Amino acid sequence: MIYLRLYYYLCFLMIPTISTSQLVEKTATFEVSLSHEECADILLDMNRFGDYHPLINRVTLDKKKENTYSVRERPFNWLPLNIFYKARIEKLDSFHIQFYITKLGWYKPVFEYTLSSIDQNTTKIKCRVSIAERGPGRNYLLKRMFQSQDELWKKAVAN
Repeated sequence: MIYLRLYYYLCFLMIPTISTSQLVEKTATFEVSLSHEECADILLDMNRFGDYHPLINRVTLDKKKENTYSVRERPFNWLPLNIFYKARIEKLDSFHIQFYITKLGWYKPVFEYTLSSIDQNTTKIKCRVSIAERGPGRNYLLKRMFQSQDELWKKAVAN
C-alpha cells in the first residue's frame, strides 16, 4: 500500500515536466432537467457542487482569496488516497462560468461551462476542460473528469 502511494506521489507530483506544454482539450455537452438558474447556482456554490460530485468529500472556503476553495477528493474508492487542490470560480456572465484548478501536481486544468436554456426546466451545459501541462496520465485524468461530470449532473437532477 505504501509503495502505491509513493508511486503516485512520484509520478504526479515530483517529476518535472520534460517537454514543452501542449494544450489538450475535451468538450462534452449535458442536457439536464434543471433550470438555468439552478445549474448556475450549483456551479457557483462549491459546497453544493461538492455535494453532487462523486469524488469530492470536503470543500472549505479559502478565507484569504475570494471565490477560492480548498477541495479534498478521493479519486478511487478502492485506494485510500485523497488528493487536495485549490479551485477558484469565476462567473464571466450569466451563461459562462470558469473553474481554475491549481495545486494539483503540475496539472492546472481549466473548466469552462457554458449554459443555455432549452426551455424553462431544461438546460444544456457545455463543459470544456483544457490542460496545458504535459505529464503522465493526462488523458486518463480528462476521462475521469468527464465521468465525474456526468455523474454529478445525474445526481443533481435526481435530487
